[in-house]
Amino acid sequence: MSPSRTTCSRSSLATLALILSITSTLARSYEKDTHRKGKSTQIYASQPTITTPLVDICSEDINMKLACHCSPEGHAKAQKVSCSIFDGELPRKDANWLAFHTQTSLENLKFTVRKSGNLTYIPSDVLFTLKKLRTLSIEYGIIADIHPYAFGNLTELRTVNLPNNQIRMLHPNAFANHPSLDEIMLENNDIRKVDREAFVNLPMLIKLNLANNTISELHDNGFIELSKLEELRLEMNMISVLAKEYFKGLDNLKILKLSFNDVNYVGGTVFADLWSLQMLFLDGNKIEKLDERAFDGLSNLHYLHLENNRLITLETGTFTSVPALKVLNLDGNALETLSYNHIVPLMDNLVNKSALLSIRENRFICDCRLAWVYDLSNRTSNEDLRESLSKIECTLGKKTSYSNDPRHAQSVDPTLLEPAFDDDGEYIEDAAENEFTVEEQPEVLNLIKVGKERLPCPEELIGPTDGPYPRESKGLVDRSRGHSGVSAIRPSSSSTIYSAVACIFVSSVGLVMISSDRL
Repeated sequence: MSPSRTTCSRSSLATLALILSITSTLARSYEKDTHRKGKSTQIYASQPTITTPLVDICSEDINMKLACHCSPEGHAKAQKVSCSIFDGELPRKDANWLAFHTQTSLENLKFTVRKSGNLTYIPSDVLFTLKKLRTLSIEYGIIADIHPYAFGNLTELRTVNLPNNQIRMLHPNAFANHPSLDEIMLENNDIRKVDREAFVNLPMLIKLNLANNTISELHDNGFIELSKLEELRLEMNMISVLAKEYFKGLDNLKILKLSFNDVNYVGGTVFADLWSLQMLFLDGNKIEKLDERAFDGLSNLHYLHLENNRLITLETGTFTSVPALKVLNLDGNALETLSYNHIVPLMDNLVNKSALLSIRENRFICDCRLAWVYDLSNRTSNEDLRESLSKIECTLGKKTSYSNDPRHAQSVDPTLLEPAFDDDGEYIEDAAENEFTVEEQPEVLNLIKVGKERLPCPEELIGPTDGPYPRESKGLVDRSRGHSGVSAIRPSSSSTIYSAVACIFVSSVGLVMISSDRL
C-alpha cells in the first residue's frame, strides 16, 4: 500500500468519527430540551416499515372518514362517543378503528352513516375490546346480514339499536351470549327472514322491536327462550298467519303489536299462552273473522285494538275471555250490529270510569239490537265513553234489510207493491221492483238522535238467544219492556182470529157445556 493511500484512509476515518460524534451530541441535546418542555419524543431509525400515527377519535375533524364527538370533551377515556362516517366505505382494517382500543371506559357508542359514507358490517373486532360498553347504535348503513356473535359477547351490553340499515337476514346466534342485553331495536330495515335461533341465550331481553320490515312468516318456538320479554313489536310487516306456536315461551309478554300486517283470520286460542298480556294491537289488518275463542287465556288484557279491519259480524262469546278489558276499539270495520250479548262481559267496566268502547265508522243497522247504547250512555260515569257513543251512526231505510221475506218489509209504502200500467193499459213488468229499489237507499243517522223508541225490532230479532234476561241481571232493563229495553214491535196479522170460549154453568141439574162461539 502506498503512503498516499494510507494517509487518505486515515483522514476519512477521522472525518466519519467526527460526524458521528456531532450527531450524537445533537441528539442528546434535543432529548434534554424536549424533556424540559414536558414532551416525550422518540428517534426512529431509518427502517423499511412505516408506522401509522394513532388517530384521535375525539378530534371532530370532518375531513376524516370517521369524525367523533366525545363526552367528556377532550377526555382520553371517554364514556360516550357519537361518530359520523364520511367519504365512502370504511374498511375493517382502517386505522380509525385502532383508536377505539384505547377507549377502555367507553359505555355508549353511536355510528351515523352520512350520505357520502358507507358501512356494510358490524365492527365486531372493535366491539370486542370495549368491555364496558352498554349501548350500541348504528344508523343508515347497508348491513345486509347480522352474522353469529356479531357483537363481541359483551357482558355489560344493554341496548343494541340498528334502525335503517337495510338488514335482510338475522343468522343463528346473531345476538347470543349477552347476559345483560335487555333491548334490541331492528325497526325500519328489510328483514325477510329471522332464523329460528336468532334470539337465543338472551336471558334478560325485555324489549324486541322488529317493526316495519318485510317479515312474512314466523317460526314455531322462535321466541321460546325469551322468557323475560315484555314487549314484542311486529307491526308493519307482511305476516298473514297467526299460530299459537309462534308465541311459545312468552310467559311475561305484556305488549304485542301486530298492527298493519296481512292477517285475515284469528283462530281459537292463538294467544292462550300469553296470560300476562295487557295490550294487543291487531288494527290495520284484513281481519274478516274472529274465532269465538280467539282471545281465550287473555284474562289480564286491558287494551284490544281491532280498528280498521273488515269485520262484518262477531260471535256472541268473542269477548267473554277478556273481562279486565279497559279499552276496546272496533272503529272502521263493517259491523252490521253489536248486540248487548256481545258486550255484556265488559258491562261492569263500561258502566264505571275505567273502560272505553269505540265503535264508530261501521255499517250499523238502526234496530233494537243497538238499544243498549242508550242505556250505557245514560248510566256510565265515563265522559269519554259517552262522547264516543254519541258519535255512532247507523242506517235506517224504508225497507229493513234483515231478510228478503216480504213479511218483514213493514215500513214499505203499500202503493209501491201495487201493479203498474202504462198509458195504453199494458202491465209494466217489474215496475214495482224498480220503484222499490229506488226507495231502499239507506239513510245514515246519528244513533242517539234517532231515539230508542223509534228503533224497529223485526220479529226475527226477538227470541231466546238475545232476550232481555242478561240485561236484567245488570239492572239495565225493565221487565215490562221487550228485547234490549225497547217495546217489542210485532207485525199485525191480517188473518181472522178465532177464540174458543168455554162457559161452564153449575146448576142443580148438573154440569152444562156450551160449545165454542165465533167472535
